[in-house]
Amino acid sequence: MVQEVADGPDTLLGQDLGRGGPLRAKTDPACGELAIDRAHRAVERQASGARLRGPDVFHAVGSTMRPMTLRRLGLAIACWALLAAACGANAASPPARLPTDPGALPEFTLADYQHALGELRGTPVVVNVWASWCGPCREEGPLLAAAHRSFGDRVRFLGVDVLDERDSARAFMDRYGWGYPSVYDPTGAIRDGLGLLGQPVTLFYDAGGRLVDTWTGPLSQDALDTDLHAILAR
Repeated sequence: MVQEVADGPDTLLGQDLGRGGPLRAKTDPACGELAIDRAHRAVERQASGARLRGPDVFHAVGSTMRPMTLRRLGLAIACWALLAAACGANAASPPARLPTDPGALPEFTLADYQHALGELRGTPVVVNVWASWCGPCREEGPLLAAAHRSFGDRVRFLGVDVLDERDSARAFMDRYGWGYPSVYDPTGAIRDGLGLLGQPVTLFYDAGGRLVDTWTGPLSQDALDTDLHAILAR
């Protein structure tokens, strides 16, 4: 490698730019090397058949920058990359949105569900927790479909499909003619996060987002009508 400094020699003229003295080079016959007087911090150039000896850094002529090895530079780049990756990992992802297509079944977290309820504030909401393999869910399926047809312009209906397969869930929704969307909760995290046990469970929220009633088990026609009118009256 070549080392050059601001007060070092002019390699073409053989003159020390800082002191005005001649460049004093010494040849080491034992190893066939060209040695430069270190006291003058001179430039080492390779002579014919000779090897260079000196620090493995570059320092441009006229520069006052302190030497930095490639290892230090690589370490600095690696630290910057790790910091950038950590910042990207910590960035919050946008919440999932409720679908307009009833059969979309997007996967939701508990945080996504709570955000969706916030967006629906201003309208009463009925949330039904269900699964296609759930026998009691089949009992209430036709009731929910009819209630959505009757109250769908005044009440928002939302299903939460838990511990299910998407294909089976879509077939269930088609069978009972559900025209409202459901979200997919494959691990039951939303249900468990709400403190609910089993399914079906139906939650009734008023327009202000307050929980008015929680019905556990399959809905009856009377229970459904009573709670629908209760959330509309508030």
